[in-house]
Amino acid sequence: MKEQFLPNNTSWIAKEDLKKLRQDRSVREYVKKYSSLILDIDNISEEDKLFNFLLGLQPWAQMELQRQRVLDLSSAIAGAEGLVDLRPNDSDENAGNSENSSKEWTKKKNKKKFGGEEPKQATGDGKSERKANGKGSKSNL
Repeated sequence: MKEQFLPNNTSWIAKEDLKKLRQDRSVREYVKKYSSLILDIDNISEEDKLFNFLLGLQPWAQMELQRQRVLDLSSAIAGAEGLVDLRPNDSDENAGNSENSSKEWTKKKNKKKFGGEEPKQATGDGKSERKANGKGSKSNL
């Protein structure tokens, strides 16, 4: 049935797309794209499925799954989906913007560290430091 309705090179195109696939958003999105591509590829071994899946993940996720010693694709997918909770502020809203979520996490961490206030940013000329100390002129060193 596939042969009748799908183009002849569907498997080849899926292999090319799989080679380029990288986790740039949430793990859930990556799993969804990966699973879709694998369905279109004929004659791929279980070992190659696992290898390609791990290869496309971000390095932190690869290391965690290797630490868990996953041996097949289904356990790798289950393990990867469980990793979502380990990242700070990794919600569906921030999944596409890891830089933004990282900044938010740092802000929250700094607020806790500095008693609910964000730390004052130095301007490089020492003005913010002098203002915080209540001094209006340069101090002698």
